[in-house]
Order: sequence, then structure tokens, then C-alpha cells
Amino acid sequence: MIETNRLLIRPMVEEDYLEMHPYMSSEEVLKYDELEPFTKEELKKFIRSTLSEPCFYSVILKDTKKLIGHLYLGIKMDHESKIASLGYIFNPIYYRKGYCSEAAKALINYGFKEMNVDRVEAGCNPENIASWRVMQKIGLHDDGLQQRKISFENDADGNPIFRSHFKYSISKENWKIES
Repeated sequence: MIETNRLLIRPMVEEDYLEMHPYMSSEEVLKYDELEPFTKEELKKFIRSTLSEPCFYSVILKDTKKLIGHLYLGIKMDHESKIASLGYIFNPIYYRKGYCSEAAKALINYGFKEMNVDRVEAGCNPENIASWRVMQKIGLHDDGLQQRKISFENDADGNPIFRSHFKYSISKENWKIES
């Protein structure tokens, strides 16, 4: 469990689907993630499929115990480096309150301090202004626009549809680890 001033961040559990569904069923919330809105059953099944490799974290308000969003911190090896990919989706009721920045910063800190990650990377659709502002606010460095580098879906013939995205990152050496 990761704790901040206002939040608790813990590994996602199957039962979280109930509080996640209102925002994970919203086309508006998911439009930049290239995801289709989830039904309750689809979301429950998705969460169940992620439990064996914990990389999804639920963000809970300390005072009300309400789930307000979730984070992703997936680890991969790149040569000798341990790289973490950061992602986040929050319920729009809780936008513009600093919760996403607070949670993402805490999870990055956890990744460097407890998981021994060497680098954290994040990316977003160039039109997702709120997302790249979070990345800037928490101290990630702008690595620029990655042209046609990422694919979340295929066309009618099964070919990947590549999209451009902004990429941000920070190394362990350049991150101020908070104790």
C-alpha cells in the first residue's frame, strides 16, 4: 500500500470493477486510450486477467475510501535496464484536483525506490492536453512527438493502425526520490 497526503494506492482487486465501471464505460474518458467502453462483465473479466501480474493500482481517497481512478506501472527489461511504463485513468468527477499527479508521482517514487526501476516512461495522444500536463507537472521530461509509433487497434484487414503520441520519461538519477 502506498500512502500520500490524500490518497491510498493499492494493487487492483476484482471487486474494484464496481467503482471503476462508471468511468470505464464512458466513451469520453476512454477516447484518448483507444479503448471501447467496458460493460461491467467485460471490466470484471479484464481485471481478473491482470491479477496474476500486478501492474494495475487502484487510487482511493483516504477520507471517504472512494475509488477515484487507477494507475498502471508495467515493467519490462530493455537490455540491462528495468523500464516502467506509466499510465492512468481517473473518474472525471475527480479531475482538476491534483489527484492524478499526486498518485502518479507516488507510484513513480515507489517504482524507483521499491521496484528498483531504472527509468519510467509515459505517453499520450497529442490531443490529450490534461495527460501531458500531468506528465510535465510531476517532472517527466518531454521526449517529443513519436510519429506513428503506437497501435491499440487494427483496421478491417487486421493491420495495425499506428498513431503518433507524445513521449515523456525520467531516469532514476534524475528523479528526486521522496522518503
